[in-house]
Amino acid sequence: MKKSVPLEDGIIRKVWGDKLRICLAYPNNYRIGMSNLGFQTVYRLFNDHPQVLCERIFLPSPKERVGKPISIESGRPVQDFHILAFSISFENDYLGVLKLLSWAGIEIEREKRMESAPLVIAGGVAVTLNPEPLAKFIDLFLIGEGEVMIPLFLETCLAGYEAGIKKKDLLEKIQRELPSAYVPAFYEVAYDSDGRIEEFRPLMEGVPEKIKRDWVKDIDSMPCEQVIITPEAELGNMYLVEVNRGCARGCRFCAAGYVYRPVRFRRGASITSCIRRGVEKTKRVGLLGTAVSDHPELLKFCQDIIERGGEVAIGSLRLDRLTTELVEMLVLGGVKTVAIAPEAGSQRMRNLINKQVEEYHIWEALSLLLEKGIENLRIYFMIGLPTEKEDDIDALIQLTKEVAAYSVKVNGREAKFRSITVSINPFIPKPVTPFQWEPLASGRYLQSQIKRIKNALARIPLLDIRATSYRESYIQALFSLGDRRVGEILKYRLQGMSWSQAFSLSKPHPNFWVHRRKELKENLPWDFIDHGVKKETLLKEYFQISVDK
Repeated sequence: MKKSVPLEDGIIRKVWGDKLRICLAYPNNYRIGMSNLGFQTVYRLFNDHPQVLCERIFLPSPKERVGKPISIESGRPVQDFHILAFSISFENDYLGVLKLLSWAGIEIEREKRMESAPLVIAGGVAVTLNPEPLAKFIDLFLIGEGEVMIPLFLETCLAGYEAGIKKKDLLEKIQRELPSAYVPAFYEVAYDSDGRIEEFRPLMEGVPEKIKRDWVKDIDSMPCEQVIITPEAELGNMYLVEVNRGCARGCRFCAAGYVYRPVRFRRGASITSCIRRGVEKTKRVGLLGTAVSDHPELLKFCQDIIERGGEVAIGSLRLDRLTTELVEMLVLGGVKTVAIAPEAGSQRMRNLINKQVEEYHIWEALSLLLEKGIENLRIYFMIGLPTEKEDDIDALIQLTKEVAAYSVKVNGREAKFRSITVSINPFIPKPVTPFQWEPLASGRYLQSQIKRIKNALARIPLLDIRATSYRESYIQALFSLGDRRVGEILKYRLQGMSWSQAFSLSKPHPNFWVHRRKELKENLPWDFIDHGVKKETLLKEYFQISVDK
């Protein structure tokens, strides 16, 4: 692996022996994987068990791919482990799963694997939303939050391995005993003449028709903070601390806001101990969560970090939650750049997506940031939202121009932002949201609007316009919305075909999943999972599109 990987504080090394051996894989490079708090949490959860040994592996660049992959902790090949466990947060990493399997010498298709091959499992938010695109390749999915299901999974596995039962029997035992377990081999999908899902059914008696997402009821009982610190991570030596899960805002496009329900905030005492460890180890503490700005004790946490001599890092902040005290704390904590996400330029569109932000919130927030000395701004927009019109894009352009020109008087001088990074992202429909029935906007439309935005803002020097490409958005939408059949596209890509070549061989064509508006009574690929959100709730919110437009 990379030479810099051994520069780690917190690595867990166990004596190699008769323990249950798990190789935890992140299907992207080390730099990205080690900045993923979920990945680090799973690493700790596995190693917390006295009879389990867990080591890590990542997907290196093609130039670094020499020989077979070996684990970081002991340099063992993947084949020496009982289980190969993938932690998957992003759909665009799905091809990395197949690349790691192939590189390790493991048959990529589960039905063709030898009994001696490691058991291949997967978890993470991407496959919790919709595991079906990887159903051909994964033996077992664990759906939901790992703190609840991993201990039960380990006990079942240990009992099975000690008894010497075969892999199929172990999988059947897990499927019957763990409500959040999903073994694709025990279920089949039937399609109608139009290619839609006609039925999703179990192949044996006694296995559940619905898989239940597991979630942690008391998150204070389960620590979620940085385990290993390394300068080689994308976020550097930042010590990551989770402050909440779930969000009560109900933005209609946001999968995290729905799949992590209900909203849960960690209590002050729990966070304070994490902050103390973080400042002692690396000084800079990153507060993470789906609704960090809504935490009732956020100001206290920032103050605690500063009083201990640390620095504060927070992701995107809610425009309507910025206060004088909070911004002052951020500045004292070393924050020079703040990210905000109005998501849309027009109030009509912000209402439609249920962002719950008015235009005056934007200007009050910008005024406060400038007055208190924030130097740089990041601002996030989406395009291609349902019912979007040219006027909405015009409003986005105009709002950006006004933000770039905005200034306030500070000590008799005009203060402006030194730089503004504008991120333009195509709206991608996600499972378990009110917009799950919507299609991705056409490539022609998205590309033309991105070009129009860039041209309109090109002459404003302090603006850095960054746009996600249509191709990248298309691939993410495909693996967010697709069913088992899209797995063939991943196989074609692994064989060396381009995306275009792989798409041309797909039956049906990927546009079937990406650019088609789904019927409201249609069986969706992820409907067999009980995510804890009723479909009636999503439909009620979806119907608001026609009301709000």
